[in-house]
Amino acid sequence: KLVFPTRKVKTHRVAASQVEVRLLALVGELLREHSLNGLSQSSIGQALMSSPEALASQLEEMAQRGTVPRELAREVNAIVTQDSVSGKLTGLTTLIQELASKRPEDWRLVVFTSRTKTQEAIGRHLKALKIPTGFIAGSRAHENERAIRAFKEKPPGIRVLVSTDAGAEGINLQVANVLVNFDLPWNPMVLEQRIGRIQRLASTHAEVTVLNLVLAGSVEEKVVARL
Repeated sequence: KLVFPTRKVKTHRVAASQVEVRLLALVGELLREHSLNGLSQSSIGQALMSSPEALASQLEEMAQRGTVPRELAREVNAIVTQDSVSGKLTGLTTLIQELASKRPEDWRLVVFTSRTKTQEAIGRHLKALKIPTGFIAGSRAHENERAIRAFKEKPPGIRVLVSTDAGAEGINLQVANVLVNFDLPWNPMVLEQRIGRIQRLASTHAEVTVLNLVLAGSVEEKVVARL
C-alpha cells in the first residue's frame, strides 16, 4: 500500500573521542583569545560539529587567508589522522549494526553531511568495515545515478548512501526509511529538504526514522533543540 509516511525524529547522542575532546578545547581557546566575526565563528562551529577532518580543512583555508593563526591549523592537522575514529563514526557504526540486525535482507540507510571532507571520512570508515557504500555529491551526475540504482536494487547492491546537501536536490530515495543526519545544517529548510528525500508521497513505508547524531554535551545539542 502506498502512503505518505509519518516521521519519527530521534537524537542519538555519542561520546566525543579523545581527538574530538582536544579539538573542542582548541576551538574554545581560539574563540576566547581571538576576535573573529560571526561568519568565521559559525564556519568553525559547523566544521567542528561535522568531523575532525572538516575542521582541519576549514582552519587550513582560514589560515591561508590570515583569519586564524597558521600555528593552530598545523596543530589541528597534527591531531587529526585518518586512522582515528570519531565519536560520530562510532555512533554511526552502532546504528548500522542495529539496522542490519533488524532487517538483514533489505536494510538501507541514507546519511547526510554538509561537508565533503566528512563524506570522505565516512566513506573510508565504512569501506574498512566492508559495508557497501555509495556517494552522492554535486557535479557528479553519472556517479550519483549509478549509486542510486545500486541502492534501489533488490537486494541492495549498496547499503549506505552518503550524500552532501549539494548532491541531494530533487532525488528520490524513498526506498529507504531511515536517515541519519551526521551533522546538522543550521538552516531548517535544508534539514527539511534532506528528510524529504525519504519522506515522500507514495512511499511503501508507513514510517520514516530520522536520527540526528550529536556530540553529548556540545553546543550541537542546543542547535538540535532550536531546529
